[in-house]
Amino acid sequence: MIMKIAIIGAGRMTKEYIKAILYAYPNCTIEVFGNSSQNCENISKEYKVKVSSGGFEQYIDVLNTHTHLILATPVDKIESHLILLDKVLNSKIKILAEKPAILNISSIGKLTYPNRIFVAYNRRFLPSALYTKELINKNGVISCSFDFTEWSSRVLAAQSSKFILANWLEANSSHILDLVFFLIGYPKELKAYTSGHYSWHNPVGFTGSGKTEKDTPFVFNSDWRSAGRWSIEIKYDGGAWHLSPIETLQSQIRECLTKEIIEIPEKYQEPKSLKPGLFNMIQAFFDSNQLNKHLATIENQKNLLQVCTMLRNGS
Repeated sequence: MIMKIAIIGAGRMTKEYIKAILYAYPNCTIEVFGNSSQNCENISKEYKVKVSSGGFEQYIDVLNTHTHLILATPVDKIESHLILLDKVLNSKIKILAEKPAILNISSIGKLTYPNRIFVAYNRRFLPSALYTKELINKNGVISCSFDFTEWSSRVLAAQSSKFILANWLEANSSHILDLVFFLIGYPKELKAYTSGHYSWHNPVGFTGSGKTEKDTPFVFNSDWRSAGRWSIEIKYDGGAWHLSPIETLQSQIRECLTKEIIEIPEKYQEPKSLKPGLFNMIQAFFDSNQLNKHLATIENQKNLLQVCTMLRNGS
């Protein structure tokens, strides 16, 4: 099958997608549809792809000639765009939507063909994450702890809209939350406590614990006013795996203080010139291979939004 790929949005992520797609599939056809004429012009100059400006709504007939569509528009637009596209596009067209794809659980019911939609949580496809998943499948897991602390100076430096800032937990911290529950399973029990607030987000402190569907206990402690970083520690019988930063994987053996870097198998490695996780993710999206099962589904996003609601409200 000859792939004909549409990308909606002409921002930074679209450039990252184009680079990764052309690296893996140099003979495919890519067409970009964006709002900003300036952004579209920049992409047209930088890459040999067809670019159309003025918004995708006027190009529905053209979009229906593609085999795959990537939705890479801002968080405050992506949910409404996804619902519209799902309604008007041929049901055979696969859709990959930038995270979080859907911000409101109630909106999932508005989707006509949810099974053809996937959410672009590229951290699932980091070589470190894929190998951790393999190790868990082989060795099991007995507990997990994680931290999704955000650095407010970096958040505000991005100059995001008030809407995106107010939904930063779902719009950005969801990366680490999705990765944790992809690795160990989704919660069947969760108890959360909240504290503190910023003018742009409430709350900012999250502490709690729970159990997954497989009875794996987990704990978390994140406070955006304090020190911390995205990190995951997974304990198995005999030791622990550490993802801190999550792009690296370290092991620690029982009764040993030192941590050792784990060498990631070649089959999970990616080109260093591409955004981490993107190469493996687009291969999973475009091809039928062993990575398909790792793509985040709309059902996964529903589970994640339920977790975010409990984290926000305390439970």
